[in-house]
Amino acid sequence: MKYLIGKSLFSCKILESYFTNFLLGCLSVFILTLSIKSYGSILAYIFISISAVKFSVFYFFFKPHYKIDHIINTDEFLTVLVPYFTTLVVEIYYLKKILKE
Repeated sequence: MKYLIGKSLFSCKILESYFTNFLLGCLSVFILTLSIKSYGSILAYIFISISAVKFSVFYFFFKPHYKIDHIINTDEFLTVLVPYFTTLVVEIYYLKKILKE
């Protein structure tokens, strides 16, 4: 794979992508932590809704930048996908830990 080879590290809005995912992930964990006691029975629906909001943020704020040339390259795709899934795994791990208590 030639991910970011010969390109600047910052050419694909990678810092913005990671920072946005970090903030949305923290907000997600905060909302879910507050919702555990009050809305425990619908926690999965809240989680899915928050994930949809996170995806929508990337779709509406990052996709226009990547579609300027009408092609989404692998590096642009991975710049969004890697931080999204990294944050998702950390959220699930953290929430699993909280729910076990």
